[in-house]
Amino acid sequence: MGSVAGLRTQWEAKVAAGGVAGGVHPADAARMQDDSFVQRFLEQHDGDAALALQMMVDTCAWRTSFGANVISESNINMDYIREALFYPRGRDVDGCTIFIFKGKKHVKGQRSFDELMRCLVYWFERLDRIDNNRQISVFFDMADTGISNLDMEFTRYIITLFKLYYPDFLNYIFIYEMPWVLNAAFKVIKTLLPAKAVAKMKFITKTGISLFIPLDQAQKSWGGNDDYTFSFVSTNFPSANDTSTKKVTFADPGSPGRENAPEYGDSDGGHSMMKLSPRDTIVFKNDGAEAGSSFTLTNSHNGYIAYKIKTTAPEKTKVWPSVGVLASGKSEVIKLSLTATGQAPSAAAARIKFLIVCTPINNASMTPQELAELWRDMSKLSIEQHRLRCTVQTAEFPKNGGVEPSVQVTDNEKQITVLNQAVASIKSSQDVLDSQLKSLKTVQLVNVTLSALLLGLIIYFFRSFGQSSEAFGEFCNRP
Repeated sequence: MGSVAGLRTQWEAKVAAGGVAGGVHPADAARMQDDSFVQRFLEQHDGDAALALQMMVDTCAWRTSFGANVISESNINMDYIREALFYPRGRDVDGCTIFIFKGKKHVKGQRSFDELMRCLVYWFERLDRIDNNRQISVFFDMADTGISNLDMEFTRYIITLFKLYYPDFLNYIFIYEMPWVLNAAFKVIKTLLPAKAVAKMKFITKTGISLFIPLDQAQKSWGGNDDYTFSFVSTNFPSANDTSTKKVTFADPGSPGRENAPEYGDSDGGHSMMKLSPRDTIVFKNDGAEAGSSFTLTNSHNGYIAYKIKTTAPEKTKVWPSVGVLASGKSEVIKLSLTATGQAPSAAAARIKFLIVCTPINNASMTPQELAELWRDMSKLSIEQHRLRCTVQTAEFPKNGGVEPSVQVTDNEKQITVLNQAVASIKSSQDVLDSQLKSLKTVQLVNVTLSALLLGLIIYFFRSFGQSSEAFGEFCNRP
């Protein structure tokens, strides 16, 4: 059984030797001085100091790469938050916050996976800091869900956060009213969980929910007394490295220094003239000496705009084109690269930001010299500005949110692939059955209509025949 003091000493030696990819964020370094936080790593691995140390290293590296310490309401997709796909509400019988996933609200592919990851980490960070190292229970509300709501990639990401980067953070996993069609999926999910987490997985229904969640904490749709409807409430949740009051200095890409570069505050103002895609974070793909990426500018103004791109690291970045003119409705793809600096790419990118400014103009044929003169004194212009932060997708931290390739998930991934194929096959069969059912309903309607017509003809025939028989009898009985 490892000790907290011994584990911290080993971790500090590892950091001093450069053993943490991308370095350690100051907020994480400070948190590692908290005994209760370090203890969580030991708890996660049943006192195994070697495994706890490796998790500490991996966690700090991931947090630096992902930007977990600087995530806040200002740099995530708040539309996703307000959709209430997942949110905290109530406490379980152990007093742990319940984090609810509304399964029926999620359809794979309808939302940006990267934005979902950031929103999820935002909630985890918020709960972890507010509750001060207390565990949470995850409540998968599977009522009224079907095949289209199953997203194994996103489910695996949720599990990865608990398994690799948020030590001893999970109390229970509640799966509520799960449809039978998803049984196979959750069998695969079980294989992704550590044994301790599997033991915490509870399948519950309305009749048994009070065993785990007090009725005054359970929502009415679960059979409880809480009639809460989600409404996002800002708690002025700060990032661990809050920069909201800081000035950030930008300069032209490729310039030798930033002595005369203007400074801009963090408020972007109205975003009416220009739209960015992506709108807040650039992911660089590192495939050698340089890490490359791009983003798209679109003129949403009803006239011409001129744009200019600046960066906090002009000596480390290449931008093309860095200035230009766009007609209304037109777009421009801006190509970016991080030059080799001798640093780990993730460490370099974590500090780099881009500022994109634009202003309305009347002359659509401005020369490079005229553009340079236009931007010489921006205090005279009507400026709109946007900011982009950076992350790097490297071999150590792929795009799946920081899951390291060293994690042994090959067999599980095969099972997930097979399951996804099975799900696709079931959905295809379901579509065929739906089509056949519609055809049968049509045939049935035609048959009913024809039967009604035939019955009407038979009745008409017999009535007509009866009247004819009576007339013929009267004729024969005449004297």
